[in-house]
Amino acid sequence: MAFPMRGKFAALGAFNVYLLCILVAFYQSLPQTFHLDLLAPPSPSVLRLEGPQWDYRSFSFLLLSLMATAFAATLAGALAKRPGGVVAAQGAIPLTLWWTEMFFVSLFTGPLGSGAVCLAAIPLTILIAAYGGKFGERVQRAYFPETTVFGIDPRHLFWILFPFFIYAEMIASWLPYFAEALSYHWLGGGYAETMLHLLSLLYIVLPFLTLIPLLYVVYQILTGTLFQIRSEWGRAALSIGLLFAVPVLLYWILLAIG
Repeated sequence: MAFPMRGKFAALGAFNVYLLCILVAFYQSLPQTFHLDLLAPPSPSVLRLEGPQWDYRSFSFLLLSLMATAFAATLAGALAKRPGGVVAAQGAIPLTLWWTEMFFVSLFTGPLGSGAVCLAAIPLTILIAAYGGKFGERVQRAYFPETTVFGIDPRHLFWILFPFFIYAEMIASWLPYFAEALSYHWLGGGYAETMLHLLSLLYIVLPFLTLIPLLYVVYQILTGTLFQIRSEWGRAALSIGLLFAVPVLLYWILLAIG
């Protein structure tokens, strides 16, 4: 009975830690989009929401929260093995309580739209967590060995947390430039101007296109498919080297091109 309890606690911990990493990374990198002034309340018992900003930004934060919940729940479901959906839903209780608190605060300090978003977030968070956990459990049981998490030794989840957070911040910092590039009026400019903007768009997209094959290679190394390194320490060392060396090399290349 001890092993299932350890698995459950590990799943609950992983759910909240990875969820918090995603939220903090995007919250810090995109304060103009996801901004809640929770660090400077006007009194010890009241959390201050910044009025009109919360009206049109709350929905964006809700989408971010639900996407982060789905990712964390899938991971927790794979860790818990069974019942993955129940464990993931239990892990989402702190976030659900936070949305509940925000709902009651918005009744007195925020616009109507803010309260509606917070109210909708309460059942959606639990629902997505439960389905995400069940999905992670099913995928884990169907395709991967019992002693792994999606084919990876569970111990790698400890050090993966740090590059995961850094990469999440990198993606969050990259998104505004990508959105600005996409907002260009493609049919309104001349041929030369359009081609120049297309090249700048490719320049912006290049880091993201490089990130996808890099993460795939790291996953293949950690599962032992690529290079077939027997030592888990060796797999971790090679993966860490690639995760930190490739972005630095790409940064130098982009500086040389730009």
